[in-house]
This record gives sequence, C-alpha cells and structure tokens, in this order.
Amino acid sequence: MRPGPHPDWLRLQELERDAERVRALLSRATDGGASEEEQRTSAHIAARIMKKAQLLIVTGANTTTATASTPAAPSPRPSGMVVITSKYAGRCRECGSSYVPGDAVYWARGAGARHPQCARAA
Repeated sequence: MRPGPHPDWLRLQELERDAERVRALLSRATDGGASEEEQRTSAHIAARIMKKAQLLIVTGANTTTATASTPAAPSPRPSGMVVITSKYAGRCRECGSSYVPGDAVYWARGAGARHPQCARAA
C-alpha cells in the first residue's frame, strides 16, 4: 500500500491557498473602485480566514502580505532526535533563541528542543 502525502505538506498547501485568498480579499478591500459594503465584506471575510488559519500579516514598504505561520518540515534529523510540532514556546538548547507553539523542532528526552538548522549543525 502506497502512503499518502505527508500531513505537513497538505497543511502547507492549504495555508498557501488561504493566504492567496486573503491577498485577493485585502486587495478588494482597499480597492477605491469597490463599493464601501464590498470593501467591508471583503475585509471581514479576510479576517475570518486569517483567524481560522492562524495567518500573520507582514507589512513592508507599501505591501501587505499574508504568510503562513507554519514552517516547512525539516530535513534529515540528527541521531536520537525526533521532529515534533512544539506545543509550547521555548528556547533552543543550541542557539538560545526562542521558538513558538506550532514550530517544527528537533527534540530528544533529556536533551531538550533545537531549531532544525541548529540540530543539523551540531
């Protein structure tokens, strides 16, 4: 029996579809040619999608981009460590910087959690 697509990959595709829809809705919400009701409705729908999918808005110079908050799945793991989705915020044992709930991290009992790039470098 052939296994199906990896759940993280399916989730990432779903997030990309949601982010694209939010981009289109935000574009309509800020379109000067749309009616006030259409702008308001578009903004409301975009906000509901963002809340449901846990999307973040990252703004730059005259841009608004919806991005998925879930990182790509890490590649080959170090010996003895497993890839988990963090349920809690914490600090990487290697570099000391933080990670948030939902981040993919390498973890081993007694060794704590590490960012994927830190665990591969160690």
